[in-house]
Amino acid sequence: MARNSTVDNLSRMLQILKLMSQEGGTTVTEIAKKTSIDRWTVRDMIDDLENLSPDGKGLYIEEFQSPTDKRQTIYRVPKNNLWSLTLPGMNLSDEEGLLLALMFNQSLSNPMLKDSAEGLKKKMNMFKNVQNYSVLNLGMAKKISTKHTQQVIIALLNAIRADKCVHFTYKPVRRDVTEYQLMPLGVFQYDGGYYLAAQKLPDGEYRTFGLERAVDVPYVIDYEGELPQKVSYEERFDDPFGPFGHGREFTAVMKFDSFHGFFNLEKNWKDSVKVETLEDESVIMTAKTHSYSGIKKWVLGFGSGIEVLEPQWFREAICAEHLKAAGMYKSEEKEDN
Repeated sequence: MARNSTVDNLSRMLQILKLMSQEGGTTVTEIAKKTSIDRWTVRDMIDDLENLSPDGKGLYIEEFQSPTDKRQTIYRVPKNNLWSLTLPGMNLSDEEGLLLALMFNQSLSNPMLKDSAEGLKKKMNMFKNVQNYSVLNLGMAKKISTKHTQQVIIALLNAIRADKCVHFTYKPVRRDVTEYQLMPLGVFQYDGGYYLAAQKLPDGEYRTFGLERAVDVPYVIDYEGELPQKVSYEERFDDPFGPFGHGREFTAVMKFDSFHGFFNLEKNWKDSVKVETLEDESVIMTAKTHSYSGIKKWVLGFGSGIEVLEPQWFREAICAEHLKAAGMYKSEEKEDN
C-alpha cells in the first residue's frame, strides 16, 4: 500500500509541476480541476514543491494575482529555471527531468535510501558542468538564517516586485563604504553566497553585489531620471566562468597538457566553449566569457598545466600573476662565510 501511495504522490507532483511550467502558469482551481486533487491538497503540495531540493537549490515558483480574478493566485515555474530540476547533458525531456528530480528528492528524504541516492547522484553528475546558482524568491529568502542578509534580500525582492529603484549602502573589498542608487534586477545564490544583480543609476552599468557586505537594509527611492534599458541578467548565468563579469565578452584560447586536458574533455561545457585534442594529446580550449575575474581564477588554478595563447593582454596578466607568486616563494640566497 505504501508503495502505491509513493507512486501516486510522484504522479501528482509531476502533474502539478507540468501545469505550473506552462507559459502562463496556473491556479489552484485549474490544478484541482485537471488533476482531480482537492484544493487544500494542491496548496499543500505546492508548498512542498517550493522546498523541492534534489540538487540543493530548491524550486523557484513565481506567485502573482490573476488579471481576471483578484481572488486567484497564479503559480508559475519559469522555463529558464527548470534547469534546477534536471541533470544537464543527459538529453532528457522536460518530463523525464522533472520525474528524475522528484525521484531523487523522495529518495534523499528517506533514511533507508539516502546513501544510495547520494552515491547515484554523484556518479551521474561526475563529469557534468552543473550550474550552481538559483534565483531567489520571498519564500526562499525567509528561510535564510543570517538575519541581516535576510532583511536585505527581502527588501530588495519587494522593491523588484514593485518595480522600484533602491538606495544601497555597500562595503566593497579594499574600498570605503559606498552609496549607490540602483535599479535592482534580481537576487541569486551562487556557490554559497547571496548576490544582487543590478544596474547603477544613472549610467545603467551592470553590477553584482555580495549581499553579506550590504551595510544597511536598502530602501525604495523615487528616481526622477530616465531609467536605462534593463539588462537580461540571467543570461550571465550561462557564462562558463561565473555570473560576475561586468566587461565586454572576449574569447580566450588556452592549451592544456594531456593530464589537465583530460578533465576538461569530460565536462559538459556550454556552446560558448570548444575543446580540441591535438596529436600529442594536449588540449586546446577556446572559450567566450564576460567574466574576466572568473576565468582568471580558473586558469591560475591549473598552474603550469595550462598556457594562455590568446588574447595577448590575458596571457600577460596570467604571466604577471605567476611571476608574482614565484617571487613570494623565492628564498634568499645564504651568504658564504
